Amino acid sequence: MIKKKWKSSDLFIHALVNKIIRVSLYTKFRQMTKYVAISLVAILLAACNSSKNPHSSSGQEEDLSAKELLQGIWLDDETESPLMRIEGDTIYYADSQSAPITFKIIRDTLYTYGNDTTYYKIDKQGEHIFWFHSTADNMIRLHKSEDPNDSLSFCRSGNDYSHLYGSNEAR
Repeated sequence: MIKKKWKSSDLFIHALVNKIIRVSLYTKFRQMTKYVAISLVAILLAACNSSKNPHSSSGQEEDLSAKELLQGIWLDDETESPLMRIEGDTIYYADSQSAPITFKIIRDTLYTYGNDTTYYKIDKQGEHIFWFHSTADNMIRLHKSEDPNDSLSFCRSGNDYSHLYGSNEAR
């Protein structure tokens, strides 16, 4: 077996090659770590942005029978004053400053669609009773009106009674 003597230049080249290999492996390791971290962040963001929000109304079936039960004029249980009138998919408020808004009922939640989408947890609903939580988590208790005069609370101007008598008789 022949032993080769290393010259100092050979040792330098050998050390340099080893250094380049180590740096190259380290660089590859860092790149791989970076790609794994980016992939994990992307997966995390995708999971967080999924539509698993329990208050998201998209893609869920509307409860049409619950919506049908809401048709009519609803009075506040405490004050006996008209609060809202519901016709079709629209809520009209007795307060003339409030604009009508559309709504849906999905499971046990009332969703309203105005400038913002707001949801209200329904506690109790029947033919003549409607209880739900306000956005401040106060219980709102309503009952359905049987008095035709309560519809006067929803007139937007002093002589707009067309919804009571039909459009031709109000003139």
